[in-house]
Amino acid sequence: MRTAYGLLCMMRKNGEMGTCSTEIFDQFQRGTIKFTHVTYTTNFPNGRIMYVGLQDFFSSSFEDFKNLPKRDQTLVIYNNFDLFNKTDAVYRSVHHFPDNDDIIMPSYTTFLCVDRMDQYLIDCPPEVNKKEAAEVISQQTRGNILKIKPHFKRVQPTGEEFLAILGLALWNENTWRDDEEMIEIVKKNRAVIMAELHKYYAIRGRVDYADRLGDVLCLLVHVEEAATRQKEDDRVYALMNMFNEYVTELDRSFLPK
Repeated sequence: MRTAYGLLCMMRKNGEMGTCSTEIFDQFQRGTIKFTHVTYTTNFPNGRIMYVGLQDFFSSSFEDFKNLPKRDQTLVIYNNFDLFNKTDAVYRSVHHFPDNDDIIMPSYTTFLCVDRMDQYLIDCPPEVNKKEAAEVISQQTRGNILKIKPHFKRVQPTGEEFLAILGLALWNENTWRDDEEMIEIVKKNRAVIMAELHKYYAIRGRVDYADRLGDVLCLLVHVEEAATRQKEDDRVYALMNMFNEYVTELDRSFLPK
């Protein structure tokens, strides 16, 4: 998984730099910036780069995922994308912005500061009420994903623990609860991930690691709760005419009738 994640990061960096503005690209090239403010029009395209990359990431990491029909792979990534993306966003924001709890990293090269919503909405469509949008996005970001950051800061998951969380997020029983055959595959892969974690702790000399393992698994629970809340937030954004231009046919097939 470590090698596959490294390739995913490289793809995200290259993809995001290739689609950013000329001004931002020049600053990246000259090394004057490492990250830039996410904006309304860069948020979703950057998310799609992550979305596509996750299929390759999990295919390289898990033979069982690689062998799934393409439609099943797509549905798994789609249904759990917020879970994967939020885990990555919080983990990287703790690493790169440990002293600012108001910053999250929605993509590889961008960050969102809830105190600077003017930067985020600088290129939003004219029909969007910027004042109202700034208040709602700021409030929902503080009440959702930013609530997880203190937990990650306290636990400080290592790279191996972070990858284990991503793996457990993929092989979750909720995705496959109506498919007995897949439930067995899920259980098998979860068991493999947990065994690798036990081995990792043993190599590091942790004899009594039950508490540490509990802390790591609790991080996944916190992200799962945030991903659930995100669905409600998305409905509010749709009512405010935000992001509707990015809705795909797959999105529509999952929208409430």
